[in-house]
Formats: sequence, C-alpha cells, structure tokens
Amino acid sequence: MKMYKVRSLILPAMMACSAAGCGADTGLVPAGGVVTMNGEPLARANVSFISQVPSNDPTGMSSSSITDAEGKFMLTAMNGNPGAKPGNYKVTVRKVEGEGAGIEEGDSAEDIAKKSMQAMMGGGSASFYVTDPMYSQVTNTPLTAKVTDGANPEDNQFAFEVPPAGG
Repeated sequence: MKMYKVRSLILPAMMACSAAGCGADTGLVPAGGVVTMNGEPLARANVSFISQVPSNDPTGMSSSSITDAEGKFMLTAMNGNPGAKPGNYKVTVRKVEGEGAGIEEGDSAEDIAKKSMQAMMGGGSASFYVTDPMYSQVTNTPLTAKVTDGANPEDNQFAFEVPPAGG
C-alpha cells in the first residue's frame, strides 16, 4: 500500500519536472557575431534572429541581443537561456537614438530593447533611426542566418554590415 502512494507522488513530480525542463537539453547552441555600419562597429544596436519555423512549432525559437562597444553580440533565446536553436533565421538590426528614444548610458540590454521598440512605435517624437529602417523589419530585411548544431564555436559566428538611415 505504501509503495502505491510513493508511485502516485513520483509520476506527478516527474511530469512537472519534465514540463519545467528539469535536466532537459534546451537544444540551444552558442551563436553571435558582429555588426558594422560603414565598416565600423555598431554599438548598442538590437540584433534579432527571427525563426523561420511556424510559431506553433516547438523546434523554432527566436533569439536576440544588444551589440557591445565593439559591435559584438551573443544571442539569448526568448526563454532567457543563452544561444539559439539550429535553424534558418531572418535577421533584423536596428539602432534608434535621440531624445525620444530615452536610451541612456548604463541602460541594460533589456532596457535598450524596450526603449528602442517604444521609440519605433511612436513613443518618442524626437527619436530617429541610425540604421536603415528596412533592416529592422522582418518582412523587409535582406539579412539571413543559418545556425547549425556544429560542435565548432566558430560555426555560428556571423558578420552583418548594415547601411545607415537615409544611406
């Protein structure tokens, strides 16, 4: 009788752990790269890898990052874990500046992404695109990337050159 009670507790615990991803492989691989504009590193730009797998397919997951002072970025998946899932991506790059953007020195990557999005959506009248706006739209960007599950860390390092707004 006691064995039955123990089993009845183990199964729900295993199911909960499975749903939460306890000990599960996330399927993410390290991925990153560098963004330049006019041949120079583009700092504090939003880089998004948008999965080309339908949103209801669990094999796809988008990832994003903010470039550092050298234009370098390392992707973080939408679930908060570092990396990206192997697959094909459309890549968007955007940098918004100006008083309306509200971006300040010392803002976290998350704050920069939120403020940039608000500025793009009309939240800041004195904000402006630094990068060509075409590169910020998944439907228009010509940038693509294929993330592989290769064991070599250099396999998933990408270099993107984006033009300035109006250029």
